[in-house]
Amino acid sequence: MKKLQNNDSQRNEKKYRSLFENSPISIWEEDFSEVYKYLTKLKKKGISDFKKYFKNNPEQVEKCAELVKILDVNKRTIELFHAESKEVLLTNLNEIFTKESQGSFIEQMLTITENGQHYKGECINKTIDGKLIDVALEWVVAEGFAVDYSVVFVSLLDITEQKRVDNANRHQQEQIKLINKILRHDLANNLTVISSSINNYLRSNNKQQLENVKKYIDKSSDLISKMKDHEFLLSTSNLKIYNIEENFKTILENFPMVKYSIVGKSKIFADESLNSVIDNLISNAVVHSKTTRIDIKITTSGKTTEVRIIDYGKGISDDNKKKIFEEGYKFGVTGHSGLGLYIVNKAITNWGGKIYVEDNEPKGTVFVMFLSKVN
Repeated sequence: MKKLQNNDSQRNEKKYRSLFENSPISIWEEDFSEVYKYLTKLKKKGISDFKKYFKNNPEQVEKCAELVKILDVNKRTIELFHAESKEVLLTNLNEIFTKESQGSFIEQMLTITENGQHYKGECINKTIDGKLIDVALEWVVAEGFAVDYSVVFVSLLDITEQKRVDNANRHQQEQIKLINKILRHDLANNLTVISSSINNYLRSNNKQQLENVKKYIDKSSDLISKMKDHEFLLSTSNLKIYNIEENFKTILENFPMVKYSIVGKSKIFADESLNSVIDNLISNAVVHSKTTRIDIKITTSGKTTEVRIIDYGKGISDDNKKKIFEEGYKFGVTGHSGLGLYIVNKAITNWGGKIYVEDNEPKGTVFVMFLSKVN
């Protein structure tokens, strides 16, 4: 009978080893007993808010990490981290567990301080050859070992591609929202101009006002046509090459009351929202700042094009400068939806650029764009 029990035990051990080694998921067998002892000592010293404690004492996180013993890893773990062997993997743990994975380890320690036996989360690790990978981590104390956490199984599932797809989908959804905001914002502005021109025509019978109505109807139709298939903002692969000085000339022709100059030229990467961005910036200077003159200065350096849109209007206060690119923020009697400059900032960011605002001297405002230059 005793021999039969030994045979059963051996079969169960072989079955376990086979499941462990051949699992399609990375599995680590770890010993957290020294971590458990150390955290227990800290508790006795009066530490209760471990989250705050680890934040204020990052060296303690590293100390606890050093106390963890790796008992074993399976084949999938070696493959996941691009290691040649188990020995290579275990001697390069510092390469694998980087600062990107520290947050997850802190959560594991917090689980221990609360006598928890199960933890799930996500973290970023690094392969032996330096590639960052996103992993879903599950941490569970083996049955019968909750007394000291001496056997803990940690499973890692590579979700790098899933995260990439999720991020791409999230980016796409954001771009679709932005397209709709551009349409609503720009069409609303065009309708305001159309309505004003019609009222002026009814009062004065000046047919030039009807020409203005037609121009803005055509402008609205063109905008809808350009955006109807949503292609221009759905991915950075849709960036095109533009001679940006030509786009400024095209938009400034819609503001005949404004004197302007354009100095410099450059080919830049952008998408079909470029004209909307320029139109919003020029409209902002004319409508809000009340400028009658705009100077455009284009310079290049390395891979970057700097574009300065300079007006000579009433300027923007320091408080408003901090908020003008926020969604929904508007100020002054001429403020409308609060979307114009938010759209500008969002679109430029999508091109890999940035924008900020500063004062012009002696008065007025300068919007400064940094864009990717075509080499």
